[in-house]
Amino acid sequence: MGDAKKEDKISIIIPVFNIEKVILRCVESVAKQTYRNIEIILVDDGSLDSSGKKCDEIAKKYNNIKVIHKLNGGLSDARNKGIDAAKGKYIFFLDGDDWIDRNTIEKLYNLIKEYDAEIAMTTGCPFRESKEDDNEKEDKIEILKEREILIKLILNKNRWEAWGKLFKSSLFLNRRFKRGILYEDLQLIPKILYDVKTVVVNDNGMYHYYLRETSIMRKSPVTKYIVELAEENIDYFSNDEEVKNLFIEAHFKHLCYWYLNQIIYNGKDNEEFEKEFKCFHHKYVKQYFWCLAKTRNERLEAISFFIPKQIHRLLRWGLRKWKCRMNVDGFVAN
Repeated sequence: MGDAKKEDKISIIIPVFNIEKVILRCVESVAKQTYRNIEIILVDDGSLDSSGKKCDEIAKKYNNIKVIHKLNGGLSDARNKGIDAAKGKYIFFLDGDDWIDRNTIEKLYNLIKEYDAEIAMTTGCPFRESKEDDNEKEDKIEILKEREILIKLILNKNRWEAWGKLFKSSLFLNRRFKRGILYEDLQLIPKILYDVKTVVVNDNGMYHYYLRETSIMRKSPVTKYIVELAEENIDYFSNDEEVKNLFIEAHFKHLCYWYLNQIIYNGKDNEEFEKEFKCFHHKYVKQYFWCLAKTRNERLEAISFFIPKQIHRLLRWGLRKWKCRMNVDGFVAN
């Protein structure tokens, strides 16, 4: 890398809550980046363990770390505090129990400069004990433009999370994450993606996430918030019919997936979510069935949710049993 003073400053925002055992790994993965002109903002969101103290201890080792201690307000509030304090031309969000390859920021920054993009992003991969050389990973670059950004990231891949993306900080000039909700990324990131001209994706898994038993991704059941945010997105894009339909399709598929896996497969009855899902399903199923579904199987699955969940579960159980009988050691039953 060249002289750090000639490079744009990048702000790395790391929310911290009750992760005393892993916060050092996260921060050191940033402190050791090959890109040097960075500031690290640790936002201690009212941790009940020694996470806040560890943040202060780590900050003493580096001259580019700022620690913010605040009352607990949730992930959205912590990120917003980080945005308020950020001085960089670019912002990168990193969850406190995750970490990144040491050349992640350099690669994403170079992609933004090379393709004049507003956002450069990498993909995530789950925690692995084995170590591998960051530089050995093969770069897989994809340049997305305007409508293609929403089609590929929202509709095809559900890539609406904030982490793993290097944003121009100006994209947050009048925007903040909504406080007090789950799935806050779904509320904000699609709106940002709609306004940008170019996004560059390096699909090489430079972002490493760790699923603890206490992490949000494992512990929190699906809630009504995800339905409310789907409706909010559809309403937000109501003046653009093509994009509105794209979001109806994306959210319809996403919510059906959640209902199928949480309610039908795993039997996690949730009356509040089920009620909201049914309202959403009944509202958009006709449009999805006739206009947006691409295959016969998609259409059949869409209308299958009219069946009561108890019968749905019985049919799924019967289908699995039938498949087992049809395929036992290669034998196909008559």
